[in-house]
Amino acid sequence: MTDAREEAAALLADRPELEPALRAIHEVDGGEDTWTFDDVPVDSGAFGELVSRGIVESAGDEYRLADRDAVAAVLDGEEQTTDDASGTGAGTALDLDAVRTRLPTVRRDAAAGLAAALALVALFRLFAYPSVFRNGDIVLLANDPYFYRHWLLQLSASDAGAFAVPEHLIEEEPLLTAALWTVARAVGGDARAVDLTLAWYPVVAALVTGLAVYGAARRLTGDARVGVAAVGLLATTPVHAYRSAVGFGDHHAFDYMIVAVTLYALVALAAVDRDQSLRELVAAAAPWTVLFAAGTATQVLAWNAGPLLVLPVGLYVLTRAAVDLRAGRSPLRTLGPELAGVALATVAVLVAHETGGWHADYVAYTPAFLLAGSLAVVLVAEAGRQAGLSWRVTGGGLVAAVGAVFAGAWQGFPVFRTEFRQEVEKLVLTPEQGDIVEFQSLFQSDLGGPVAPVFYFGLVLFLALPYAAWGGWMAVSRDRAEWLVVATYTAFLLVLGVLQVRFAGALAVPVAVLGGLGLVHLASVVDLARRPAVFGGRRERRGAQSVTDTGTLRGDGAGRAFDLGGIDGRTAGLLAALVILVAGLGAGLTPALTADLTHSEESYRAATWIGDDADERGLATDDRYVFSRWDRNRLYNAFASGQSESYGYARANYDGFLVSTNASTWYERLDGRAAYVVTEDIESGDEFDDETLYATLHERYGNGTAHYRAVYATDGGERKVFRPVPGATVRGVASSNGTVTLSREVDLGGTAFTYQRTAAVENGTFAVTVAHPGEYAVGNRTVTVPERAVANGTAVAVNGTVAV
Repeated sequence: MTDAREEAAALLADRPELEPALRAIHEVDGGEDTWTFDDVPVDSGAFGELVSRGIVESAGDEYRLADRDAVAAVLDGEEQTTDDASGTGAGTALDLDAVRTRLPTVRRDAAAGLAAALALVALFRLFAYPSVFRNGDIVLLANDPYFYRHWLLQLSASDAGAFAVPEHLIEEEPLLTAALWTVARAVGGDARAVDLTLAWYPVVAALVTGLAVYGAARRLTGDARVGVAAVGLLATTPVHAYRSAVGFGDHHAFDYMIVAVTLYALVALAAVDRDQSLRELVAAAAPWTVLFAAGTATQVLAWNAGPLLVLPVGLYVLTRAAVDLRAGRSPLRTLGPELAGVALATVAVLVAHETGGWHADYVAYTPAFLLAGSLAVVLVAEAGRQAGLSWRVTGGGLVAAVGAVFAGAWQGFPVFRTEFRQEVEKLVLTPEQGDIVEFQSLFQSDLGGPVAPVFYFGLVLFLALPYAAWGGWMAVSRDRAEWLVVATYTAFLLVLGVLQVRFAGALAVPVAVLGGLGLVHLASVVDLARRPAVFGGRRERRGAQSVTDTGTLRGDGAGRAFDLGGIDGRTAGLLAALVILVAGLGAGLTPALTADLTHSEESYRAATWIGDDADERGLATDDRYVFSRWDRNRLYNAFASGQSESYGYARANYDGFLVSTNASTWYERLDGRAAYVVTEDIESGDEFDDETLYATLHERYGNGTAHYRAVYATDGGERKVFRPVPGATVRGVASSNGTVTLSREVDLGGTAFTYQRTAAVENGTFAVTVAHPGEYAVGNRTVTVPERAVANGTAVAVNGTVAV
């Protein structure tokens, strides 16, 4: 080792320009026992110098590094120790070498590329930062994050312990809520801590997702460039970026993170060599089996629809069993680690269900159903193999086995049957869900049908899908089971996305992996990069790993050389153009789509005004409900009272309220329920008759109404706030029959309007209800209406006779 190290150190001291070439060869040597000159991206002069110095040696018709560890030590800048030079530390050196065979080496350029890609992930999730952090307030995005805020505030108010879950959510989203509350509690446990947790957790989850995407791409392709490209594409994929943006603290970012981790674990597990001895197989597969089990259990426990996101595992088991049968392998051996992972997940979920009451039975039993189906498939496949049946015949039995398990669950568990029907119905778009974007199809017609995915993925989905099909072919023809994982995940999540776009963010995970491969491959096609190793035929590796002499798996570090320093200006420019071509559309759409989730300055001002007004009036928490458009309803109620659990009442009633012409009827419906009503400018294309409540309230500030008191308006009138009030009844005597008009100027803090009410005079008297306190002109008289009369619905008399 000493001679090789000294020779490499001397060479780089004399010719430092050869360091990139030596690094590139070191990377390739890490993944292959031997290689050819064509496999390394160096010129013949540099290669000849390395051979002549004995740093590279021939191995038959191919080459290898004479001492890879010595070269690694020189490249990493390690100093040679006295013990190494004298040989007295040989035992220690051998021990370190043994450890190194099991640990990946980290290439500085690859690490820099990954860091840059993760920074891009963070950057594209911070576009909403100015809209989230305003004037000391934290304004969460959209509607749903305020649902979690409501329940976390309930836990905060009760000073709940770590991992606590509100009773209302124990069968809905127990693990997610427990995790969010535990973090919030750790950083203070008050309302501010809750807001900070909900604001920042999606960004952290996106970064973890990026790391898992990198790991999956690396293991699939053995190419750090593909991993970095995959993370970069994830960063700029709109549907993932805006659903994991700062402030968008709902369940999506958590779900996508777990999908990514589970995919990574299953890819790594599938890549483990099944031809090893049983002991070696268990040792190599155990870490990935545990990670896969943890991911599967977490996915189920996080969300009551989480089981949908573990079903790709079942599809993978089914298709791999068929592939193994076709190849003449034992499915019981090849799928044993996956079965063990599902079994561990089943135990974990059932323990949480039985001890903590987490989830309803039909959700908690899902991993058990998955295990039963997977085990049935494997046993039928193994029986068919032992019986010498063809893979085609046995393949039919695999489908029948899945059907039998499903039928057993259907008949034996009535609750499963009921909930299954309901969940299937939820996946099909209904008219009542048409105004909620996440329930639309990925190919929704109003966005262009077949081209609609562009708004969610840019061009990446269309780039990735051919590679998904190619991955399926790789699994069958090249015995690369890990490619079957990413192909089945893509296919299944694509179907879910076609049904409802809320699953498109999960689809973005395997799409990013495949898109990263597609981007690097395209670059190689136009001679801007080396061809990815997975397209190299004979020398293709199992992911980012190679088999050592002992049959165990060893990380190869960064995979194919990732040499940032070897790119000239022209190549860098052309590469940048290619990246912009592929990712530019998604990068351009992401800020705009994220902005759609933010709350406007006008909505924020109205919400803060309502909160301040409710505090000033000393209203009880339950007496602060705000009636508004459903998609901003939780925002207003969060600022008013913190009670932002549901927007159901607003969604069911607000549109009818706007188009109604009967103000009194709606006042009676809202009396005792709504403390505030918010109106806003209508969107272009919507029209309201002049007599509707929308026109009366929003366009005329409630002028002429008896029970809607305008109390706030933004400077431009985009938002207006009203209090439903009983109103004061003004009574008086008139000189003759006819009509009497009461009027006064109302100032809303910079916005002024005239409020009028007209009453008929009957038998010389009149009575009219007004919504505003203050001094009114009544013909030739005036009358002062006190605040308490408006609030309590009492009468006020006009002194003297009003001339008509």
